[in-house]
Amino acid sequence: VNIIEGQGKFNDSTGVTKELTKGQSVTVTNQGYKNNIDIKIISPSQTLDADQMSQVYYINPEGDSTVRFKWRGFPKNHEIILLTGKTKKDLTEKETLPPSTDNANTLLSLGTHYWQLVSRDPASKAKIHSSSVYKLEILSRYPSIIFAPENNKIFENEILPIPVTLQWQKPQQSKSVHLELSTHPQMLTTFMVLKNINVSQVQEYKVKDLKEGEYYWRLSTKYDDSDIPFQTKIQKFTIKKITKEPPKPPPVLAWTKTADKQFYLNQPAIELNWDAMTRKEDIPNWKIEIVGQNNESIVKQQTQVNSFKSNLTAPGKYYVYVEAVDKNGLSMAKLQPKLVEVSEFPLPKAPVFNSVELKRNSKTNKVYFENGVLQLQWNYQTVVKEYEVELNSSLEAENQKVVLGKNLFEYKGKSGTGLTPGQYQIKITPIDQHNRRGPSSESFEFEVPKFTSMSAPKLKNLNIKQNSD
Repeated sequence: VNIIEGQGKFNDSTGVTKELTKGQSVTVTNQGYKNNIDIKIISPSQTLDADQMSQVYYINPEGDSTVRFKWRGFPKNHEIILLTGKTKKDLTEKETLPPSTDNANTLLSLGTHYWQLVSRDPASKAKIHSSSVYKLEILSRYPSIIFAPENNKIFENEILPIPVTLQWQKPQQSKSVHLELSTHPQMLTTFMVLKNINVSQVQEYKVKDLKEGEYYWRLSTKYDDSDIPFQTKIQKFTIKKITKEPPKPPPVLAWTKTADKQFYLNQPAIELNWDAMTRKEDIPNWKIEIVGQNNESIVKQQTQVNSFKSNLTAPGKYYVYVEAVDKNGLSMAKLQPKLVEVSEFPLPKAPVFNSVELKRNSKTNKVYFENGVLQLQWNYQTVVKEYEVELNSSLEAENQKVVLGKNLFEYKGKSGTGLTPGQYQIKITPIDQHNRRGPSSESFEFEVPKFTSMSAPKLKNLNIKQNSD
């Protein structure tokens, strides 16, 4: 029997009266009364409403959620067992503590729990004394909410020391809020800059004259009905001194390998190349813009390399703008705008024969080649890779089609001794580096005459002797 409030009186069968007052307890057996030891529960200390056997304990779910039990009155040579459970009937051993222990810290979830302390003999393990069974409500409470500076914030300044303003929101029903600031991550006392500063009436605090370094701070909040502090997690901020370098000159940019006139085969396209002559390593990105003839932006893009290629919808003239930008997207320098004309690769033109110096028949005005040796040349074109030569004649045996890599045709017929006398036509078709055929030349007519400029050898200064026989 535990006397929580008031007094108690007991009479046994022999007429002996036992009186108990607040805080005392007695065990009633068939053999009579047995006085229990006076066990005092120090923590948990808050009771719920008027029920002295119902307690309440607040924990911070985001921080320290330990429940602290403390007592006095058990014999110092006894072990102490902390029993807990969800009901009085299912109490189980939670902690076993050595003799002379008067406190225990353990983790319990939010909600309702029942608990009891029992002492026992260390040798025999026999239970000797026990406390009452208490009902414990574990509820959540939170410390102040920190607004600024955000954790791990870095303050950079050219001039030190500087002030830093700490801001927070204290919870309702809070009794007091205290601030601590240190240069040690574990908030050791010897490193304290501000120690236990009462900031209960404000929700911000300006710390003046802070030098370069790392700082750690926290708030401890107490509520009206408890002296247990609820602490925020330790926050960190850093102060750094910076030295500004003098501004660098803008990088020097130049166009490289970017033709003013560019050609395509199937799809109109533009290719750009440029470079930074100075501060190349400081340029992380380039902005490119291509503008059409109607001042319409055709392409707008960023790249990390100093070249760019893009298809276009149509041939034409385009203005190209290239700009170097830093890591923050700010302009560092611009290239001189460039006008680029994009058009299809031109086909080779029809070859033109060089016939001015060739011999002509005075009667027919046709070009002729003596001795059947054909030697014909036409104009040279840089875009031409090869020429297809087609030679036709009324004499089918002399018809020929060959491919040449130069603009000169030297031919002596299939026999190699000269073309057969007769009428001939020749036509040249140019083929460019992309195997595209250009327009053919006009058909060039010539003849091979029957006469020859070669004469028989003459005998000279020969002495002929006749034999008398």
